[in-house]
Amino acid sequence: MGFYLRKSFRAGPVRFNLSKSGVGASFGVTGARLGVSSRGRAYVHGGRGGLYYRKSLGGGGAGRAGGERADDGPAPAAGPTALGPVELTEDTGVTYGALPQREQAPEAVAAPVRSAPPTYGWLALGAVAAGLLLPSPFPAVVAALVFAGLVALGARRGKRRAAGDAYGRLLDARVAAGDAISDDERSAIDAARRDPALTPADARYFEERAYLGLLEDAAANGASGPRALERLAEMDGLVGLDPAFRHRARLDAYSRAHVEAVSDHDLTEAEEQALDRVRTAFELSDEELADELTLLGRLRELRAIRDGDLPVVDATVKLSSREVCHLEGEGRLLKRRLLRSFSRDGQRYKVRGYVIDKEGTLVVTSRRVALVHRGVTSFPIGKILDVEVDHDRQLLILTRDNVATPTCLTTPDALRAGAIVAALAEER
Repeated sequence: MGFYLRKSFRAGPVRFNLSKSGVGASFGVTGARLGVSSRGRAYVHGGRGGLYYRKSLGGGGAGRAGGERADDGPAPAAGPTALGPVELTEDTGVTYGALPQREQAPEAVAAPVRSAPPTYGWLALGAVAAGLLLPSPFPAVVAALVFAGLVALGARRGKRRAAGDAYGRLLDARVAAGDAISDDERSAIDAARRDPALTPADARYFEERAYLGLLEDAAANGASGPRALERLAEMDGLVGLDPAFRHRARLDAYSRAHVEAVSDHDLTEAEEQALDRVRTAFELSDEELADELTLLGRLRELRAIRDGDLPVVDATVKLSSREVCHLEGEGRLLKRRLLRSFSRDGQRYKVRGYVIDKEGTLVVTSRRVALVHRGVTSFPIGKILDVEVDHDRQLLILTRDNVATPTCLTTPDALRAGAIVAALAEER
């Protein structure tokens, strides 16, 4: 049994789905189960140790109603393959939608860009115009002056470029070095910084690039050692960066490390501890990281659920004395239906979408997943093979043994519900 996440991509009013298994947390039931796919084909599904597989059984859907062909008989000619209709998925608005996100992300530090020196094409164009319009001998004089000017400007441009590259190499060497800076290195950097040919734009570019490189290294290593912070302070002392830039750069570096840790919706203890060290080392407040800390708390709860620490709630609906309620909330049982079809450029399209079949209270207990409405629709935990979550639409898709069509439910927090269902099914 697996627990999968699905991401969606939207194009206009039609949503195209791309499913990737194995993204995020993965839970499993040891051993193997026999089931029936949505196309009516039998399969075996099982595995252990985090690796799961599904293999179809039998020879597929091609029937033998006309009797088996003799081994020495001629094979029927393959006819042209007709292209079937393209199926599109439309968002009908019946799902609860993604959880609220931050309205406006903090302003990130843009990657430093080295400004290019001006070009002198207009000057050359003016020389050509003078040669065409002015009488002799003025064109030759103008051409000579323009050529001399271009040579001088080109030499100046090359000198500035060389000064910037030399300064950048010194700073890059300091970023790559792990030991403390020596007096000779400090003197060489100061001398390169005072070079009259070094432009302020080039100096700022290489200084910001070096600082961002140190920040990225410190965040990637979880600020595991004091040397990483010493190198940041050392670089700041060398070049004197703007305090506002330093703070925004630290916030942006933490945000990148945070995204890398939580993008799979599975936060390990080691990842959480590394983010705590980075947050402390970069001197970032809880207020400016409120959204990130909220998500970390949510993933911490999911990790506890995965480890078997299931929440217990007092259900408002009537349950049997042998059931323990682990989740209660809003829920809808959905059905996928054909909404419309059309043809375009010789291609047939079918647009399908989810519609509400039943709506009520979703309850996950130790024995079943149930939707309580005017009646009760239950799905035994022991029959669930796979749990797939479309996080964008809060859609919970349950694959059940011996049931061809997946069961689709939507609830305001489908990821938490899916983790609970998967943990319960794993115990079975």
